[in-house]
Amino acid sequence: MTNMIRAGFILAAIGSLSGIGTGGPALSASPGDASAGKGLFSSLCARCHGADGKGEGYTKFTPPVADLTDPAIQRQLDATLFKRIHDGKAGTAMGAWKMALTEEQIADVVAYVRLLGGNRESGKP
Repeated sequence: MTNMIRAGFILAAIGSLSGIGTGGPALSASPGDASAGKGLFSSLCARCHGADGKGEGYTKFTPPVADLTDPAIQRQLDATLFKRIHDGKAGTAMGAWKMALTEEQIADVVAYVRLLGGNRESGKP
């Protein structure tokens, strides 16, 4: 009986990470393309986050937008950044991009955000 409960928890955890049964995004298993992400970032994200990602775009908000080069942001998992772009963040100007960008494009943006923080590795868990 205990093994069945443990298996249920494991399946629930896998389902929540993949978006199965949660209505959430099914996260891409492969890392995004940072060069494609740069183009998307420049045309969509830079107006708020700034060209360098430091949160100094020409549109200002309260609370201020995130500095994507900040180590606290860079320590977050790719899946967390993906979800933030996909779903937005309540109480901030960060809206959901799930209707404007494909999941592949969001993964590309995440890969580029990693470069903004000086992290050449993409696809962190």
